[in-house]
Amino acid sequence: MRGTIRAAAAGVAAMAAAAAPAVAGTIAFTGTIANSNPGSVLGAPPCGPTEGLVRIGDGVAGVGVADGLSNIGGFEPVMHYCIGGPLPGVVPPTRPVSQGQFAWDFGGGDVLRGTFAGSVIGGPPVLNLLATFTVDGGEGRFRHATGSIAADADVRPGPLFNLDWRLDGTIDTPAPGALALFGMGLAGLAAGRAGPTARGKRMPPPCPRRARGRRGRP
Repeated sequence: MRGTIRAAAAGVAAMAAAAAPAVAGTIAFTGTIANSNPGSVLGAPPCGPTEGLVRIGDGVAGVGVADGLSNIGGFEPVMHYCIGGPLPGVVPPTRPVSQGQFAWDFGGGDVLRGTFAGSVIGGPPVLNLLATFTVDGGEGRFRHATGSIAADADVRPGPLFNLDWRLDGTIDTPAPGALALFGMGLAGLAAGRAGPTARGKRMPPPCPRRARGRRGRP
């Protein structure tokens, strides 16, 4: 009877756990993007008539080459944004960046998506692009993800514009198992860094169990 009750209780607990929603978690995100792309196209949609459309992609429709690296893996970035003219009376020269959209493909069906906005500050030979990337979803392990990533890029104008982005922020994901999978690489790295004393330490043998006498049935 007790075994039947325990089995029923375990079944109820398993059903409750399965019905419970996945708990969201936060992962730190750091990374870089290096891209080379043509200059902006004035008035191209979705930008206004006085704005230029900048497209960044991994060979998509001839918009240059882009590669991303991060603490959770490499990715192929595809992005676009609108850049306006210099703001009047602002020193140093500042040009607004708006209507930015990004899709970072980590492979295996994992794509991080969102929007961004910011400013390009300064003048040639090196400009500085500051932006905030807002994560608003994605695919695979990034489905329903949210988050915020600060971006700081060096911009070197020329026949092609070369940008070196530095990324730092957090991603919140409710996808079951996503955090565990992302953490496996970090856990492996930590294990590899364990000192020789920790890896070479021998565990003491288990204590022998004391034999118990079996009572006779009445």
